[in-house]
Amino acid sequence: MKKNLFVILTYIAVYILTSVFAALLMARQIDVNGVYNEDQVMVYAQIFMGVIGFILMFGIFRKYFVKQFKDFKTRLLSIIIIGVVGYVLLFTTSIITSIIVTQFTSTDAVNQSSIVAMFENSSVFEVVLLSFSIAVLIPIVEEMTFRKGLFGVVGYAVMWFGVRIKSDVDDSKSGTLFKVASLSAIIGSSLLFGLLHVLAAGDYIYLISYAGAGIVLGSIYHISGRNIYASIITHIIQNTIGVIVILASM
Repeated sequence: MKKNLFVILTYIAVYILTSVFAALLMARQIDVNGVYNEDQVMVYAQIFMGVIGFILMFGIFRKYFVKQFKDFKTRLLSIIIIGVVGYVLLFTTSIITSIIVTQFTSTDAVNQSSIVAMFENSSVFEVVLLSFSIAVLIPIVEEMTFRKGLFGVVGYAVMWFGVRIKSDVDDSKSGTLFKVASLSAIIGSSLLFGLLHVLAAGDYIYLISYAGAGIVLGSIYHISGRNIYASIITHIIQNTIGVIVILASM
């Protein structure tokens, strides 16, 4: 529980550091008319968040990554298959949620539009760094935060309350309480995952899309025996293909 909370606090620290970094960039880029290059600031803030987020997450939780990797190696093929199948489910879910969302709006998600704008206004060197950050580093940071951190906190909280409401409840991994806690963890972490991606822009209709993606990622994490590399694989495939599509359309 403490480790899960620490993961969340680490992500909050990364978010604050990124905000400070972006503010400093804005201050340096303001010209005599009080104007700054917003897209440029967003590009470097995104890169900064990926790099610093990965350094802090891996540096602080290195033992966890190593332990999970040992499990990953012993079940290499099965976890890779789960991760790849996870992407297929993620892609299918994105199509379904997109159909639903288009019934309410014809505009793209602000988060997605911002990412496209960042690529369009970047140099070749910046595109390389941005691509690596979005395709690899950000998925690792987000999976640690939402699957390891929030998933764990929500699941623990449900288990804790369940045991106190009914002291003789079966709290083993085969018991009903554990299953309820796992389902609550998947849904709860997914909703927060979705909120993070729509909160700043206020296009809450896209919560359907992002929360749907979170449910798939949370399910993959749980089905894999809670091995973080399974959901990381799914997330990396998703983001990598997304980056390739953007680059191909430029």
